[in-house]
Amino acid sequence: MDALTNEIITHVDAAIKLEEEGITFYTELASKTTHHYGKVMFQRLAIEESKHKEILLDVKDKLKKEERVKASILEIAEPIDFNV
Repeated sequence: MDALTNEIITHVDAAIKLEEEGITFYTELASKTTHHYGKVMFQRLAIEESKHKEILLDVKDKLKKEERVKASILEIAEPIDFNV
């Protein structure tokens, strides 16, 4: 594995940690909120964070196996121009 791939994996690991913190944050808010719609909203946000985590874990796995990461895995509709 090359240095660039290792660097990307390091950043993916950081993103996974942030998603885990988001899951915990929204789950705690859902448990503390008494308003029904607020509870549902925070539960939904926790689920979304969990989905993000799964995508990142998949990307990390593919990077470690030196497999190509397809844009469809990331659900990208069109190429992203990072040079904006």
